[in-house]
Amino acid sequence: MSEITQSSTNNGHEIKHPVDKLTAAEYRGMLAGEFGIDGGTPAERVQQVKELSQEGIAIMLEKVNALAQGSTESLMDHESMIRIGGKSTIAPEHRYEVFTHLVEGIKAAPKDMNPARVGDTLAMGVVLLHPFHDGNGRTARLVGMIFHDEFDSPDYDDNFRQLVESRDDVRKRGGYMLYGYTPDFPENFDQSNPASVSGYLSGLLDGESARYKGPFGEAPLYDSSSSVGLESDNGDIEDEIIENYESFREQIATLHESSDNAELIGAGTHSEIFKISKDGKEYAVRVVGQKKERVEILHSHIAAGARTKGMEGLEQIAAASYEEGMIVSEFVAGRHLQELTTEQLSSIPDAHIDALLSARIAAMKEGVVFDNHPPNILYDQEEGFTDIDYHLAKNPSKEVDRVEAMKTIAGSFDLTEQHLYESDSLKKEVYGDRKMALRERVNRYMMEHFSAEEYKKVRAALVFSIAWRQAGAPVEK
Repeated sequence: MSEITQSSTNNGHEIKHPVDKLTAAEYRGMLAGEFGIDGGTPAERVQQVKELSQEGIAIMLEKVNALAQGSTESLMDHESMIRIGGKSTIAPEHRYEVFTHLVEGIKAAPKDMNPARVGDTLAMGVVLLHPFHDGNGRTARLVGMIFHDEFDSPDYDDNFRQLVESRDDVRKRGGYMLYGYTPDFPENFDQSNPASVSGYLSGLLDGESARYKGPFGEAPLYDSSSSVGLESDNGDIEDEIIENYESFREQIATLHESSDNAELIGAGTHSEIFKISKDGKEYAVRVVGQKKERVEILHSHIAAGARTKGMEGLEQIAAASYEEGMIVSEFVAGRHLQELTTEQLSSIPDAHIDALLSARIAAMKEGVVFDNHPPNILYDQEEGFTDIDYHLAKNPSKEVDRVEAMKTIAGSFDLTEQHLYESDSLKKEVYGDRKMALRERVNRYMMEHFSAEEYKKVRAALVFSIAWRQAGAPVEK
């Protein structure tokens, strides 16, 4: 049953064309009938919103705001700059540019991003733009709910009634309400600055330390159960990896206390790796730098770790934190290939290469790719090879067989870069000897275990890789 009409909003703005206020059933029908938002899951509804034009999303927000307050016309405030908590919001003339930036960010959000986080970002945009004479909070709460599981729950009607209720109405009945959408700004943040607000909203979608409170709490950036291609048990594993981080917090804290406690064991383009001990066992902690793409990098590693949990020959992720940019893995014994002697490289047994090949094939079938840089593979003469840097493929290969896997191994075994970039002539000669010893070992393995046609395909990839690296090497003076 619809609520009765009223001639003005709670803040006294005149409603010229009043109607009964929106009900829970009418809200669902309006979204489906007028905007095509009728998906059976939050993820499907996110995709449907992405398919709307920017103007279509704006019209949807206006319609929700108007009908929630019992008006048939827009309650957009084109002139005023509202003050919240004693601070000014964005001036009307700058709203369009911020809204454009917000919509572009939402449309570009990865498909496996948590739908609740996408919806909360859109809702937070309403709060920070504050474009309506009244009901900005109600509009944000109702829009945000579309992308939460609560929209599909048996309690949908009750959720709707709580979220659509105004703050003043709650006070009148002596009740309380769920949290609205509240940004958690850093100190001295200027919420009237369009660039600052756009940066904050972008941070909500890339995890760059932007925090907030919402009616249903702060949604994690990635919901592992909705990740593309992951089976449900992999989602459970990813959740477990995140939950396990708490058990490592004390040991990780020592990394920040003093450089004496931080044993740096490696570094890459996006991260540094330290060694810690817990309960008599050693672990490697990957610290991903404060870059814009940090969360994407973390998710790629964590999801790949969930898919390959328990696979031999791959580094095993034990815990992780998106908020702190940390991945904790079981420590891998072994040495980098460029640290082995020519004798050790020449005597690598077939069984170890067989195991590496099998591990690569299995991982690649799960949509995992490898960073084919020699330092990203370790070798132990007893245990064999272990890959320590792998992640999800953005475009998984449809063809996964031993030829394709062997091509990646050939790349990982290519020591050309170490040979060319070493300035010390004696070390350069040593690296050159190691490079040739390892190349000969790989070549011998392929000749013994691959057909002539397979051998040609792998060999072609290896020769091309070497030629490309040599062509790009710096010229010595």
